[in-house]
Amino acid sequence: MGIEGLHPLLKSAIHRVNIKNAEFQETTCAVDTSFLLHRGAYACAGKLVQKEPTDRYVQYVVRFVERLLEWNIKPIMVFDGSPLPAKRITNINRSDERERNRLRGQKALASGKTREAEQFFQKAIEITPDMVLNVIRTLRTMGIDVIVAPYEADAQLAYLNRAKIADYVITEDSDLVLFGCHHILFKLDDQGNGELFEREKFDLKKEFGLDSFERFCWMCILSGCDYLENITGIGLVKAKKVMSRTQISNIDLILKQLPQNLGKLNLRVTDDYITGFKRAHLAFLHQIVYDPIQRIQMPLNPLPDDVDREHLKYAGQLDETPLAFQHAIGNLNVKTKCIVDKFNPSQWKYRSPVSSSSSSSSVIPGHLKSIWSKEYTSRSEPFSLTSTPMSRKKISTPSPPRKVRSQKDSMPTATSDASTSAAILNMYLSTSNEKKIDITTKNSTSVEYHTSMIQSIDIVKRPLLFNQHDNDTCSRFFSSSVTTKTSIFDAIDENEKSTPNQENISPINIHKRFKGSNTNNYEGSSSQLLR
Repeated sequence: MGIEGLHPLLKSAIHRVNIKNAEFQETTCAVDTSFLLHRGAYACAGKLVQKEPTDRYVQYVVRFVERLLEWNIKPIMVFDGSPLPAKRITNINRSDERERNRLRGQKALASGKTREAEQFFQKAIEITPDMVLNVIRTLRTMGIDVIVAPYEADAQLAYLNRAKIADYVITEDSDLVLFGCHHILFKLDDQGNGELFEREKFDLKKEFGLDSFERFCWMCILSGCDYLENITGIGLVKAKKVMSRTQISNIDLILKQLPQNLGKLNLRVTDDYITGFKRAHLAFLHQIVYDPIQRIQMPLNPLPDDVDREHLKYAGQLDETPLAFQHAIGNLNVKTKCIVDKFNPSQWKYRSPVSSSSSSSSVIPGHLKSIWSKEYTSRSEPFSLTSTPMSRKKISTPSPPRKVRSQKDSMPTATSDASTSAAILNMYLSTSNEKKIDITTKNSTSVEYHTSMIQSIDIVKRPLLFNQHDNDTCSRFFSSSVTTKTSIFDAIDENEKSTPNQENISPINIHKRFKGSNTNNYEGSSSQLLR
């Protein structure tokens, strides 16, 4: 799913945030419900594949939504709609693969290999219209906005974000970048931490040597996507090389010259591949989406006059009948087109995140009302962060001890446990202009420091235990934001959080800890807004 290898290439436009911070209070997020359904289905894969009743996947989605509400964030849950014509071959291949895994799972189960069978069943999961309807009905009882995309949820998510209906999108799919999303939140964990992509910081010229967003899309399609398989041997690296070195603006010529540009004269680019490439591009540009305010279907981007109408049908076809609204609110089976529910938004009690908050004002802003309400209005100004919400703290590693030391800096002798502790801590925190080591008792030490290595003041009190080895890779001298958090989705699957083990602070291991520390800086540099 998505463009393989794309996410790491977006790092200049991605930085760490925490959506529990003030900047995200009373914001609206559009959630890619598809990946939540798949994650929730893993826990009950065997029952789903064998058609046994279960609602664990529903509970999984519900717990995710409840967490967002606790953080005072309004979710809009977006579901996939009808199969997109441009994705027909991909869907057929995936369906065949699911069936093969289902048969393998049944064979393993018959042989008593329960664990192996479960692994095959997880690969055989198919999200059915009945499963979607079960989740939608549950979300309605919670007062949560739901919208079913005419076709792919990706395009619908992008539209909601670009139309200022959703401030950002929560997903794990890097394809959203190609649809023109302004803000995408990846890798959300159980503490509200995630990686926020901001399109305005995405410098195509600097990162890829490309002069237009169109060429960036061409590069990604050439490397392989859901709408078109890549040519064997061509991934993102070679696709970037091709698109950054040519000044040709005609995609037909670029594709026909691939053998020469890549130095592979035996490479064959067929007319069918070129046709498929154009259709894939149209699927990213003009896929049909639904506008909940006007209550009409429309293309994601306005159609140019010279668009190929024959290719355009692969991006979906407009439905201008009343069924389009029934489809959008979840009353329609997306495969059979039959009415399966009678939900009426005008007779429904919507739950606003403001109504349960501690805000002194009882007035609900227009953008926080239900998207199906006649009183709903989108934001007048686009969502933006006033400052970097949560840049990762930089911790510099102290220089190794010099081979030749003065008498003053020589290694202390172990005259006592306490004095050894203080001396060693002094030595390895020597980069600080301010440090204080206070020996409170014979068997404990209190360390207070405010150094250039650690950007906040912490107090550490631990008994001095020299007979136990501490092999943990994370020191309590470090800020907790540096450590890797468990994914919110893994945490949801567990009924309760595990309590971290209390570790012993052994002075002889402090140097190892600082030396072994590893942090990543996710702050992206500012760049021009993509057009």
